[in-house]
Amino acid sequence: MLNLEAVDKVEITVIMDNYADWILLDTPYVKRAIGAKDGRELKVPLMAEHSLCLLIRIYKDNVKYDILLDTAENGVSLKNNIDILGLNLKTVKSLVISHAHSDHTHGLSWVISQLDENAQVIAHPDVFLSGRTFVENGVSIINDCPERKTILSHGNSIIDSLNPYSPNNKLFAVTGEIPRTTDFEKLEYESYLTRNGVKEFDNILDDQAIVINIKDKGLLIISGCAHAGIINTIKYAQAITAIDKIHGVIGGFHLPPNIDSKVTKKTIEALKQMNPNIVVPMHCTGIYAISQFINEFKDKCNLSCVGSTFIF
Repeated sequence: MLNLEAVDKVEITVIMDNYADWILLDTPYVKRAIGAKDGRELKVPLMAEHSLCLLIRIYKDNVKYDILLDTAENGVSLKNNIDILGLNLKTVKSLVISHAHSDHTHGLSWVISQLDENAQVIAHPDVFLSGRTFVENGVSIINDCPERKTILSHGNSIIDSLNPYSPNNKLFAVTGEIPRTTDFEKLEYESYLTRNGVKEFDNILDDQAIVINIKDKGLLIISGCAHAGIINTIKYAQAITAIDKIHGVIGGFHLPPNIDSKVTKKTIEALKQMNPNIVVPMHCTGIYAISQFINEFKDKCNLSCVGSTFIF
């Protein structure tokens, strides 16, 4: 069991996500970016793409600790958004890779070039496997995976573990491999990888999430895509921390794209039983599922878009 420190506050800035929207309103827990800077409209606006990159800022005793979750699809749009938002990746102490898919890792080379060499990279060992493909409409598509040399050549260390991992300061934990225990969260697409020279079905075992304990509020769970299932992810976070109260759930929930999905309905039912204070479905959750979450959770749920900062 992990003995996480209780932190004072967490701010999550959305560097990259699927949506851009300049007319969304602020709420008590989200501050929206605007399409202008220094009193002028942006000539090149914040960019959105089907990918994810989050800057997670943890506050405890007037000290802040920055984590980056994932590196989006490419460094060009990342640099654009980071420059507009006035961020500096040199402050990042830990880069967490949620899993190996390209929409979470293809910006890695550029991100590594921006990090301090003392920043650690935390990833499941399967992230670095080769020969990953997925099948779409009968066509096999190669997923270029990250390489260790990209990270090591810059001087950064790699923490790769199947098990839950927390740095010495215990301000957050990375789940490692998440058990699949629910009866409705199943992989519904065909994908493969190569392990020790043998092709096998890819269960995306490298899928992992970040867990933070917020003082007097409960757990904050931050997922990349939740290929293991967002309910499985939350349950595992509860198990490894021995904390039941869920304050917030944010990230990709990877739900089916059809509007009448039974999986989406069961996921919402299970999450309502957990009674989180804030729910932010992002990225691969899908627009139909996101609309259902907003409908069910009301003001506890809000749409994510690039530039938004969520406050927990």
